Amino acid sequence: MIRQYRPRHPRLIEAVFWDGTSATWLEIAGWGERAIQWVNPSYLLVHTLCGTASAPQGSWIVREGPGDFYVLNSDAFNATFELAFPNDEPA
Repeated sequence: MIRQYRPRHPRLIEAVFWDGTSATWLEIAGWGERAIQWVNPSYLLVHTLCGTASAPQGSWIVREGPGDFYVLNSDAFNATFELAFPNDEPA
C-alpha cells in the first residue's frame, strides 16, 4: 500500500539562487565542494547523489549536507522551502 510520509524533524538546508554572476559562484565555491562546476554564466553542472544535473541560470542549488546537492527551479523551491530565519541578515 502506498502511503504518504513527512520528515519527523524539520531539516535545515542551505541554498543559493544561481544568477550567473561570479559573486554567486564564489558563494557556491565557499561550500568547499567539488560537486559543482561552473560551465559558463548560463548554467552549472551539479553532481548529485543520483547523477549529474544541469542548473540553468535562475535555478536554486540546494545543499542538504556534505556532498548532497540537488537543483530546483524557483517554483519548486518556493513551494518546498521558506526562509528559516527571516530576520537574520546574511553573513
